[in-house]
Amino acid sequence: MADVLKTLSFNDVPQALSLLLEKVTRLEYLLETKTQAPKAKQDEMMDLKGLQDFHPEHPAAATIYKWVRIGQIPYYKTGKKLIFKRSEIEAWINDGRQMTDAEIEAEAIDYINRRRTGK
Repeated sequence: MADVLKTLSFNDVPQALSLLLEKVTRLEYLLETKTQAPKAKQDEMMDLKGLQDFHPEHPAAATIYKWVRIGQIPYYKTGKKLIFKRSEIEAWINDGRQMTDAEIEAEAIDYINRRRTGK
């Protein structure tokens, strides 16, 4: 890069600037498409097989039907077919997350500090 700057003359500046603008525009486009893709995937609907493939434990169909029957898992039903929204399943899985000892300790310290200050 430093070598390019040493050989760049005043006459080359317009062409170099044009090239830079093209690259920046391309980078912006790539960033926009990358950030939009996960949102579309998050709203993806899955059938029973899709849920089995997505879930980390790959549960049996009977297990999923049990979760639906007892109202443990978020689902939609069209006719006799079960459908699951990916974002809701991710939230449902994350709700079962256990806090680490460090997180519990930090939360306790924060609670004590708030009680001391009366907030």
